[in-house]
Amino acid sequence: RAKYRHRGNDQLQVSVVLNDDEMCQEHQVVSDIYEERAADLPIDVTIQSRLDRSALTGVFEAKNDFVHYIGHCDDGGLRCPDGTLDVADIEESRTRTFFLNACGSYDQGLSLVERGSIAGGVTFKKVLDQQAAKVGTAFARLLVHGFSIERALQLARRRIMMGKDYAVVGDGTYALLPSPKQPAVVKIGDSDDGYSVRCEMLTAQSNGDRYDLPFDGREILNGDTLEMSVTASELREVLSSTSLPVIYDGDFHWSEELVDEV
Repeated sequence: RAKYRHRGNDQLQVSVVLNDDEMCQEHQVVSDIYEERAADLPIDVTIQSRLDRSALTGVFEAKNDFVHYIGHCDDGGLRCPDGTLDVADIEESRTRTFFLNACGSYDQGLSLVERGSIAGGVTFKKVLDQQAAKVGTAFARLLVHGFSIERALQLARRRIMMGKDYAVVGDGTYALLPSPKQPAVVKIGDSDDGYSVRCEMLTAQSNGDRYDLPFDGREILNGDTLEMSVTASELREVLSSTSLPVIYDGDFHWSEELVDEV
C-alpha cells in the first residue's frame, strides 16, 4: 500500500481483459460499468480481448490501478490463446488491485500480491460461467461505488449459491476509488407495520466521516449502524431514487431491482 501512495497518475488506469469468448456478456456489462463511472471520475478504461501470454504479462507489469480478468485458469496459470501464463513468472506486478474471475485463480492471485499488488478477488475452484458473470458484474459496480475490495466481494458473492468459492488475497480493506456520498449497505426485513431497515456505513478510508442517509436525511458516522421502521411507500420512494446495495431475504440486490417487490 505504501508503494502506491504517491503514484503520480492523474487518472485511474483500469484494464478489462476478456480471454474467453463464452463470457462476453460479463465483459460487456463490466466494461459499461467502468466507462459509466469514468464520466464522473478521471478513469481511463482499456478493454482488450484474447491476449496472449506476452500481452497479458504486459498488462500486469504496467501501472494499472485495477485489472478485471475474465477467462479461465488451470494448474498452469491463466489461460491464453498460446498457452497459460503463470503469474509466478512475472518479474514484478505494478497492478494495484485486480479481480481474476476465473476458475481456481487463488494461487495466481496470491502470486500477484507476492509480486507487488495490494489486493484482489480470486476463486478457490471451478465456477460456472453464468454465476461468475453475476459476481463479476456486481463486484465491478460495488468497486466503482467506493467499497473496499473485501466489502465489495463479500456483497457480490451473495448473488450466487456458491459464493464461498470467492475470496480476497492481500489487503482487503483497500478501496480503489474515493467513497461516494452514501456508501451504505441497507438490510431490509418485514415488520408488522411495514419494513425494518438497517443502514450500515463501512468505508475503511473515511474513519470519522459523517454521511447523509437516504432515509429522513439523518446523519450517521462511518462504522455505525442505524435501524428504523418505514412504510412500504417510503421504502419504494428511496429504492427508486437511490442506487444502493440492499440485502433482502438474505440475498444481495441493487435497490432499483426491489421496487416492485416491496
